[in-house]
Amino acid sequence: MREALAGQTRARLGDVYGYAAGGTAVLDEVRYGDVVVRVEDGRTRVLAVVEATGEVAWHDQRARLAYVGREPFEMTPCRVALWCADGAQFARLRAALSTAFRRLDAFGRGDLEIYGRIVSDSYQGGKGALLARLRRDLADPGARRLTVKGWQIRVERDTATVGEDYQLAVGAEPPRSLRARYELRWEEGRWRIVAGL
Repeated sequence: MREALAGQTRARLGDVYGYAAGGTAVLDEVRYGDVVVRVEDGRTRVLAVVEATGEVAWHDQRARLAYVGREPFEMTPCRVALWCADGAQFARLRAALSTAFRRLDAFGRGDLEIYGRIVSDSYQGGKGALLARLRRDLADPGARRLTVKGWQIRVERDTATVGEDYQLAVGAEPPRSLRARYELRWEEGRWRIVAGL
């Protein structure tokens, strides 16, 4: 298994935006470490630390991507590599990207309803206070554009950290290069933001 995984150094993930809205992540450097293999009930289950770098593209944007996360997945016999991963080795990455995209949607549209769905009820400082601040910050419908240049995503079991390099343009001002860091927690089968907004 470890030898088969060592040979699987590239990956292409479709529909990373989620909800069949498209987007592609091309991972050109994938490594598997701390690999644990367990065979039970005729299934080969793997738990590994997945490290990957590459690029994600959606709509008219592209961003660099770096990822480290412990992922559970299965492997099945295949012709080329003898054993192939089932694709679920990027499940937590996909989910984190989905949350990042929803946040971009919420900001771009000034949509507090989207924020309400992706922010945890246990948000640091209070979810109600955050939504009230966002309501004020996003009240001016003036031209604003947030362009993500890169994400760095690290998953540790039920928590994740998302670093985001972006440019923000508001009105006629020139774009400013900024960096954000969001803390996420796995709640009810999805990532929710618990700090950083």
